[in-house]
Amino acid sequence: MQEKLTGIILAAGMGTRLGDLTKAMPKALIEVDGEPLIVYAINFLKRIGVDKIIVVGGFHFDDLKKIVNSIDSKIEIYQNKNYQQGNLYTLDTVLDKIDNNFLLMNVDHIYHKEIAAKVKDQLTNSIIAFTDHDRKLGDDDMKVLTDSNKKYVSQISKKLTDYNLGYVGMTFCSLDFLVKYKQAVEDAKIKYSDQAVVENVLQILSDNNSKNVLVGDISGYKWLEIDFPEELDQAKHEVSLSKYLYK
Repeated sequence: MQEKLTGIILAAGMGTRLGDLTKAMPKALIEVDGEPLIVYAINFLKRIGVDKIIVVGGFHFDDLKKIVNSIDSKIEIYQNKNYQQGNLYTLDTVLDKIDNNFLLMNVDHIYHKEIAAKVKDQLTNSIIAFTDHDRKLGDDDMKVLTDSNKKYVSQISKKLTDYNLGYVGMTFCSLDFLVKYKQAVEDAKIKYSDQAVVENVLQILSDNNSKNVLVGDISGYKWLEIDFPEELDQAKHEVSLSKYLYK
């Protein structure tokens, strides 16, 4: 793509489901095999080749800012003081600073290195929700139902009982769709109030036009999500066995 690409990492959450581990530490600084989650996220965006990285923190913001600045002083970091709201408000903290293509991701996902190239190859002039079809989804997973051609997102929610894909925590928006995306953010804030999350934006976009949100695919490569202690233990085990796949 010719326009510049900004990577946005949502890292404001408290990580309460990790219990005592995050009582005095932001989730972004939880370590897996000696590296905090924020490092994995930053490195992933750099593999894609972003021109700029924006991190939005919240809980224990100063601790996160110190680490981010030590990793790369060129990374922009902003604070969402209302981090107890849904993560759409974390994105909203910096949305007025976005004036080009962006790739949005959560800090609590660790992706196989090869996924970066797969994502980059699919970036086109559109809004893209990245998904996979090769894992078993549980109650806490974000589910996607596509149109009959499996090309566009029709519905996205954790509560879906009829679905054919899982969302993997990444959304791309090209410059030409930026105004439309930003308007959907405002609509989501009204419709879903304080608990609005970024996936609600995709649903509103799909409701407005059935061809607004393309399906991206990263199937074939493992990725790790860290929400619960058992998932953290699994991630530590997986990365320790296969460092070269994730670091």
